[in-house]
Amino acid sequence: VNAADPEDYPYVRRLSETGSFMVSDISANGSIAVGYSSTSSGPRSFRWDTASGRLFYVNDMTGTSRGRAEKVNADGSVFVGTLSSGQAFRWSASTEAWNLGALGEDRQSIATDVSNDGTVVVGGSGAIETQKAFRWSAATGMTALAMPSDTVSSVAHAVNADGSVIVGEYQTAISTNAFRWTATAGISYDIGTLPGSSDARGVAVSADGSVIAAESRFVVYTPFDELEDRISDGNTSSSFPTFQNDIPFGGDGMIAVDEWRGFRWNATTGVMQPLGAIG
Repeated sequence: VNAADPEDYPYVRRLSETGSFMVSDISANGSIAVGYSSTSSGPRSFRWDTASGRLFYVNDMTGTSRGRAEKVNADGSVFVGTLSSGQAFRWSASTEAWNLGALGEDRQSIATDVSNDGTVVVGGSGAIETQKAFRWSAATGMTALAMPSDTVSSVAHAVNADGSVIVGEYQTAISTNAFRWTATAGISYDIGTLPGSSDARGVAVSADGSVIAAESRFVVYTPFDELEDRISDGNTSSSFPTFQNDIPFGGDGMIAVDEWRGFRWNATTGVMQPLGAIG
């Protein structure tokens, strides 16, 4: 914080020896921010607090924390991310950045979210093609979430406040599917897709676990000129376009574009509500 900063609006300033830095998440009360900075030896995780107005590097068991902090719990006392060595970690003041390891003989894992009290961590273990969604707690360690029998890979994206509900995606040989896992049932359910879509993924969950934010994939055939304008304006969430059949590249060509459209799903009613378009 500098003396010239506006009152009650401190800036998150970068560490002097770094290049760029990214703020990944902020605690529920806004007092703690976490992220990672680029250094000559790779990314390093940091923690920022309003009390000092400063960024601090955080350490792991080796005395450094080469990696990326991604999510922080409600009061800022715990955050999670992925070490540069390729394993998920959980940081707290008492343990520092603790390597959570991986499932079975997997060599890599990622942490994607943490419960409000910091006791439950979720993510994925293994190579992307065969990744397995996991739930970690100090009591159980890292355990794989039960998935449908035709699952090829899976990853958890979010966990609710008390760690009892987890959402994410799983892949089969033919589709990507949004799932909701509950501790009560101990298994994952496919929540479905928006009409006209064959793929979906769960990306966030409410504190009580009853409402999921998700998105469905649609293939939209778009004139190249229109897509070019949208990309140049930064107004697209589409993936890299692919050609439909042998239609030539050019102003009159139509190209197939993946578009992900958001929806809200209610576990109590089973209602799937499209979020619509911006504008």
